Amino acid sequence: MYKEEVKEFTKVEHRFIPESDRWVYIEYKDNVIIGLNWMQGYDYELFKKEWCYTNPGLTQFYQYQKGVGKVDSFYRELDQIIWTYFVALTEYDQHGDGRKPN
Repeated sequence: MYKEEVKEFTKVEHRFIPESDRWVYIEYKDNVIIGLNWMQGYDYELFKKEWCYTNPGLTQFYQYQKGVGKVDSFYRELDQIIWTYFVALTEYDQHGDGRKPN
């Protein structure tokens, strides 16, 4: 059964990363990231309408990956983490979970 979760946050940021042609949605609570999502492309109105909510998988992946790489800025690190997450999902979709085929 679906359980509605109420989440408190203190700040929301919409950031465009032009190098990757991507909008990023960031939720903060007390200056700590508690939610992330992204949309590929420039259309800010579409982004606001369809992508401004927390993606739990990306948010958890970010928590595992932050600080791992040597990156000179927060937004560049965030962008790299999103790319890695996207590629991992794409590869999994194309190749499965690694178990031996029947």
